[in-house]
Amino acid sequence: MNIIYGCGPAVGEALVEHTRVRLISFTGSSRVGKEISTECGRQIKKCSLELGGKNGLIVMDETSDMVDVARFFMEFCMDESCGKCVPCRVGTKMMYDLLAKICNRQGTPLDLQRLEELAVFVKETSLCGLGMSAPNPLLSTLRYFRNEYLDYVNKASAAGVH
Repeated sequence: MNIIYGCGPAVGEALVEHTRVRLISFTGSSRVGKEISTECGRQIKKCSLELGGKNGLIVMDETSDMVDVARFFMEFCMDESCGKCVPCRVGTKMMYDLLAKICNRQGTPLDLQRLEELAVFVKETSLCGLGMSAPNPLLSTLRYFRNEYLDYVNKASAAGVH
């Protein structure tokens, strides 16, 4: 997995050099989670210049496992939760556990449904900024890379895991 770090025009410049990349987080953009092309890299560079380079994004190449990426971000949020509000404290732990179950090829279609419902609940009911934003990488990857989640679940079903 190759990850391009940075912000502003530097990221757009790096994107121009790659042919297929996956955009994970782009502040203020509807492109969150999509696979993008080199041309989009040029557009991001231009947009970043116009906005003063304050956009944040994480870009990975096409070999990145988006389910594992969501699990990684959820583990970070779970560890960083202050624990004051229940939706963030308990919800991030529950989402992490479901993602780990899916990554271990033990997930079911019902787990995917629970995961998505839980993410929306945590996002809408958390009191802190961390809790409100913790589900974003999960929701983005479910929206744009659902097929990767389904691959994990289907492999678990084929193996007889329920």
